[in-house]
Amino acid sequence: MEKNEFYESMRKRIEENLPESILAEGELVIKEARKNNDVMMHGIMISREGPGGSPVIYIDDAYDLYQSGRPVDELAPAAADAFCKAWEDQPCMDLLSLQYEDIKDRIFYRIADVKRNRGRLSEMKYSLAECGFAKIYSIAVSKEGSIPITNSLAAEYGYDPEKIFEDAERNTPRMHPAVFEDLQDVVKNFALPESPQLTLLSEREGFDKSSDMYLLSSRDMMNGAATIFYPDVKEKIAEVIDDSYYVLPSSTHELMIVPCKSGIPPEHLGKTVREVNEIMGSETEVLSDRIMKYDRDTKELKVVKEDRDKDQERGR
Repeated sequence: MEKNEFYESMRKRIEENLPESILAEGELVIKEARKNNDVMMHGIMISREGPGGSPVIYIDDAYDLYQSGRPVDELAPAAADAFCKAWEDQPCMDLLSLQYEDIKDRIFYRIADVKRNRGRLSEMKYSLAECGFAKIYSIAVSKEGSIPITNSLAAEYGYDPEKIFEDAERNTPRMHPAVFEDLQDVVKNFALPESPQLTLLSEREGFDKSSDMYLLSSRDMMNGAATIFYPDVKEKIAEVIDDSYYVLPSSTHELMIVPCKSGIPPEHLGKTVREVNEIMGSETEVLSDRIMKYDRDTKELKVVKEDRDKDQERGR
């Protein structure tokens, strides 16, 4: 069964497993969405007339399971259960106002690689950041749910782009505060049954400056790569570890920080990032292949120009 046939088959089977109370709200349809790195994903949602939205459950992973031998009749009920839960947990979209005064305190940004997201950026409100990244803006509507601020949404409600950018700069560090930890401590602590909360970067004291690698992310560990662009974060990290450092884009959710005094060659760090990206379970979570360096003296973040031939020679 080809992909499109599979998606339609899943839609029909999921529809058969949904309660009448949901189906009465509208037609179950397949929705295509352009995600990070211009990956096109396919989900199911209820198309409603008038006010009110619908959660979207993506079924691309289900196609991979189907190809590995799982039948549609087994996959569809699980997807239907997930859709029902999402339907119950969604905020009341009928009552959600998208007027700017009502959403200005919930606007935040994620970051994405400009070259990998040309199609997506053409649809979205965004601004350019350093080192070839863009800040893409969304409206938080629940703990994990958000609405992207597309060009069409901004035009419909008359959003001022400058206000979007200003309010996101104010909101994002508050909504998703930066955390900074020794990577070994993170790995050790997250192996415990009840992992302790990560330490906010603003609260760092008595820090171990001898580690070769640290983790920078957000407290909820979601889209935490954006934290490197928070005000004063780059400077604070240099102060905490007492050194200039390399920034490794390990995923959209976190960054690895490697002090220059570690002595690890940038070519090796770049190779490591590219190898991790190649085996990443989800292409939408890949951030970039480029490593960066923050110079403590000049206070500049720049892309590192690697000598990849050197790393190949070391590997011989």
